[in-house]
Order: sequence, then structure tokens, then C-alpha cells
Amino acid sequence: MLKVFLVPHELQYARSISELSSEPEVKDALGLSEDHTSLKGTEDFINFILEQEKLGKQYSRVILNEDRKVIGVITLKDINRNNQTSHMGTWIGHPYWGKGYNQIANHVF
Repeated sequence: MLKVFLVPHELQYARSISELSSEPEVKDALGLSEDHTSLKGTEDFINFILEQEKLGKQYSRVILNEDRKVIGVITLKDINRNNQTSHMGTWIGHPYWGKGYNQIANHVF
């Protein structure tokens, strides 16, 4: 049975996120450069997200599957507290496409 866990970003997930976001199907869909998907770029992204969360500007979680493997990322950004709106973005690693993980993550978040 499919299941997801949404966990806070930590540097321990950087390598897995980097590998999944480097896949051409994901990288091209997100418009990411090699700099963004490199291990250093991913670590910079994680540090940026942690800072944004402290400021209340964005909230992002690493998506783990039922085996506790990193499969993607889900993020709330453009948060407008007055209008109670935000933009939610999700990406799932290519090996996990078409299995229903995105839909489950959106419902959990």
C-alpha cells in the first residue's frame, strides 16, 4: 500500500534529493541547472528552505515513501496570510511517477 511521510529538510537528504532532481525528466520539468541539482546546490537549497521557514515565508517537506526512501519534495510558497492563500509545488523523482505519490502528498500536506 502506498504511503508517504513528510519530514523537515535536513542535510542528510541532500544526496538523494540531488540524485532525483538531476534526472532529466525532473530537472527539465523544473527548469533546473546543473548548479541547482549538484550536491552543493541541493545543500544550498536546504539551507535556504530552513531559513525561509524560520521567517515564515515558505514551508517545505521531503517526501518519503512507505520504505522511508526520499521520493520528492513538496513546498508551500507565496504565502499570503491576509488572503489565506499560497502556492503549492511538488516534484516527484521519475522512478516514482504515475504511482499516486503526488496525490497522497498533496492530501497529507
